[in-house]
Amino acid sequence: GRQTLEAETGVAHLSEDEQRLEALELRNQSRVTTESAVTGGLRGMRARDIDVKYGLDGETLEHAVLDGKAEVDVAGEREQAGRTIAANHLEIALSADGTTPKSLVGNDAVQLTIPADRTTPARTIDAQKVEGRGEEGRGLTTARFTGDVRFRERQKDLDRQVRSAVLTVMVKAGLSQIDDALFEQNVRFEDGELTATAAQARYLLSAGTMELTGSEAANPSPRMENARISVGASKIDVTLEGPIVVASKAVRSALKPAPAKPAKTDASGKVPSMFKQDQLVAATADQLRYDGGKSSAVYTGNAQLWQGDTSIKGSTITIDQESGDLDAAGPIVTAITLEQEGKDKTREKVHSTGTSKNFAYEEASRRATYTGDAHMNGPQGDMTAVKIELYLKTSGDELDRAEAYDAVTLRDQNRETKGARMTYFSADERYVVTGTPVTITDECARVTTGRTATFNKTTDTVIVDGNQTRTATRGGANCPSR
Repeated sequence: GRQTLEAETGVAHLSEDEQRLEALELRNQSRVTTESAVTGGLRGMRARDIDVKYGLDGETLEHAVLDGKAEVDVAGEREQAGRTIAANHLEIALSADGTTPKSLVGNDAVQLTIPADRTTPARTIDAQKVEGRGEEGRGLTTARFTGDVRFRERQKDLDRQVRSAVLTVMVKAGLSQIDDALFEQNVRFEDGELTATAAQARYLLSAGTMELTGSEAANPSPRMENARISVGASKIDVTLEGPIVVASKAVRSALKPAPAKPAKTDASGKVPSMFKQDQLVAATADQLRYDGGKSSAVYTGNAQLWQGDTSIKGSTITIDQESGDLDAAGPIVTAITLEQEGKDKTREKVHSTGTSKNFAYEEASRRATYTGDAHMNGPQGDMTAVKIELYLKTSGDELDRAEAYDAVTLRDQNRETKGARMTYFSADERYVVTGTPVTITDECARVTTGRTATFNKTTDTVIVDGNQTRTATRGGANCPSR
């Protein structure tokens, strides 16, 4: 019929009546070629030796065994190049049409090759063993590869590969397209600077997404990282374009510092100036959504960022690695470590803690803003207000000044000061409080009021200006009466 069989030698096995061909043994440079193969059908088989078995009509192939550098070509869909399955040993069972494989087993140096076309990259799968299954007349629809599996996609500007111990693929008829690839056991994914590891990874090729799950000794939990961020979690979903990463349950992450010489097209990698730019910023949360295209990371649920003694906690924290801006929803708790110049001109670390309902940091102005029941305790004093702003110096590791707005209360040096607005200047440790009025209550419960109060922490002096009055109250035993 449509098949041509070639070899250096061949042995034909006939039926008892010698009217039908039951089997052929082809030896050395054996080849079987089919003309005009349908989608999913055999276009050809090549091997050192090929044994074929025929059906009752003596013409229809039922089974083939190939040994020695075996290759099988399967016809793709219209305008598609053929697909090739190679191994040192292959066994194929065919459908009733005699050309469409319905099962396949391959051992030793297995390779599936799917050439590139207009819409998809070239794909290859290497393994030690393959078991393929299909349906009558449809061709192979699933294949399970085992033993040192390597899946690879290549195209211009693309070289993506995945390694694992096991790979199960769901394919369209005739291996025309791989829809779904499930990698299991010691999975490692590489796509340029993006890498991922997991016990299990499901790759939906047409959607360009990968789901990382599972736990094993070598990979207790899934991990993913690129040049900007690393992520570990119980489950990680990756959209490769971007990439967009969604991690959930026990998220552990690190924002990486920008490279010393970033590419001209890469301006990302910034973190707020309260963090050192050349060190990792660690993070934990219940969930994370990272958008590589926008260089943004959103940590949700018990979110925390920290580096050394500096930390930010909130229900949600959003950081923009392109601008260095940060937003957080409360309840907020911060611990910020900065430097200041002491009286002896030496630089020393100073620590501030803060709480509020919301927190924001703007890198352009180097301003940290606490809003809603704001409370700060640090070198600028212990203060509460509706809103508190900290302005950092250009270096990012020193406080320039602090501002507090509305219902301001400052507790410092055995006194309590209340007003509508406060400004703290770190250069000379000076406070300026304004209000209608400003009230100062000292340790003896004496109250002084005025429109403006200026404190100089260095000289321990207080100047009250504008309609000031002082009210004497009953003081303690060590307080002089007035």
